[in-house]
Amino acid sequence: MKDNLVSSTIATRQAALLESVKERLRMKETIGITNAIGFTANQGLIDAVKAGDREAIIDMLAQINNLLKLIRCIEKIAILEA
Repeated sequence: MKDNLVSSTIATRQAALLESVKERLRMKETIGITNAIGFTANQGLIDAVKAGDREAIIDMLAQINNLLKLIRCIEKIAILEA
């Protein structure tokens, strides 16, 4: 009986963890698609890619990355204050 309970608990926990990982992957995919769409709307980035201006591309992506980090920090603060 005890072994069945332990096995059942392990299986339940494993299924919950697997679902959690799948959900995180779905979220990352959604964020990646959203970011890709945003990049295609950035005319400066498009022009830099067309011109092959690697330095400008790196700078713009770094700025976008910093902005996204700032947004995540603000979201975390909002959650903590809620």
